[in-house]
Amino acid sequence: MKHKAVCKPTVFLSLVVAAGLTSMMYKRFERTQSVPAAAIGVVSGGMALFYAWSISPLGPKPAAHGKAH
Repeated sequence: MKHKAVCKPTVFLSLVVAAGLTSMMYKRFERTQSVPAAAIGVVSGGMALFYAWSISPLGPKPAAHGKAH
């Protein structure tokens, strides 16, 4: 199976969308104290952290070529 590199522009766009959704849900939670808004905010915040990690130098590394165990 061939491994592809991370498409940084796509991941960056996903990061922007997730961060925007996190901000919007946080504001809605502050205004209404709604549990669903908090849950969506937490999940989108986790996604934003994952996307930030994916495009950082500490992110995923390409797999080494060779035999799979």
